[in-house]
Amino acid sequence: MHNKNLTSGDSLLFWGFTFLCLTGAIVAFFYNPAQIGVGTARFQCPFHALTGLYCPGCGSTRSVHYLLQGDVALCFRYQPLLIPSLALIAVLYIQQALLLFFGKTFRLPGIRLIGQIVLIVAIVYFLARNLPFECLNCLRPIP
Repeated sequence: MHNKNLTSGDSLLFWGFTFLCLTGAIVAFFYNPAQIGVGTARFQCPFHALTGLYCPGCGSTRSVHYLLQGDVALCFRYQPLLIPSLALIAVLYIQQALLLFFGKTFRLPGIRLIGQIVLIVAIVYFLARNLPFECLNCLRPIP
């Protein structure tokens, strides 16, 4: 365990992140993003709307909705990287909570390597889901 001095900005960032996550979870639970929109138009990812490409996060909002509804299979179909990403975010969140409440933190062994692997997987996933091969359609979000 390592000691670290917290600033009020660290605390504000932690509680702001917590509030945004809880608010987002409540909204995603009750409202299906696939059905939200003006008239018949759904909300579109700005990156996809501008480029026509699927970013590594495309489908995440719908995926979170289905995960919160308990449909893990559909969650995975919309965004296969969501569940592993949430696990990593949860570990980092717990690390920050320990620091905030107890003033101590722990070093995760290999966290730098994990970060590099996540970056490489995201890049490969981005490239693969945008290649024009029918066998890779399973990597694209459901239209």
